[in-house]
Parts: sequence; C-alpha cells; structure tokens
Amino acid sequence: MKKIILAVVLLAAFTTNAQTAESIKAQAAQIKQQMDSSSKSLAATMKNAQQTLDSLRNAQMQQQAQRSGDMMLQWHKERQVKQKKQMFLYLGMGILFLGILVFGLMRRRKKP
Repeated sequence: MKKIILAVVLLAAFTTNAQTAESIKAQAAQIKQQMDSSSKSLAATMKNAQQTLDSLRNAQMQQQAQRSGDMMLQWHKERQVKQKKQMFLYLGMGILFLGILVFGLMRRRKKP
C-alpha cells in the first residue's frame, strides 16, 4: 500500500510539473518580446545620448570658433595700432629730415 501511494504521489508530481512544448514556445516568445522591447528602448536611449553628445560638441565648437574669432579681431586691432604708431613715427622723421634739408639749403643760399 505504501508503495502504491508513493508511486501515485511521485507520478502526480512528475506530470504536474512537466512543461509542454507549447508552453515552452510561449515562454520563449514572451522572453523574445521582452528582449525586443528592451533593445528598442536601449536603442532609443543610445540615440538620445548620441544626439546630446553631438549637440554638446557643436556648442563647444561654436564657442571655440567665437573665441578664435575674437582673438583674431583683437590681434588685428593691435596690429593696426602698431602700424599707426609706426606710420606717425615715419611721418615725423620725414618731416624732420625735410626741415633739416630746407634749413641746410637756405643756409647755403645766404652765404654767397
């Protein structure tokens, strides 16, 4: 009697826990659907992250270009100031030497 009850209990436990091919396919389809949805959300997240990185790079490049342009403009202004000083120096020296020339020519003319 004990053997029959033990056999029935073991047989019942074995058959109740067994999985059918349809249930395995259903679980596989469900897992595949979950993986597809998670991979889609991961792809969307990666795309958003890439767009954010691209926008940050563009902003940095624009700032760098702005700084570069400002530096070039400042250098150009400094160069113009130096050239202006040099022009006035050369003009002053030219006027000075012209004055010396005129003074020398006038002195020569008075002697004879």
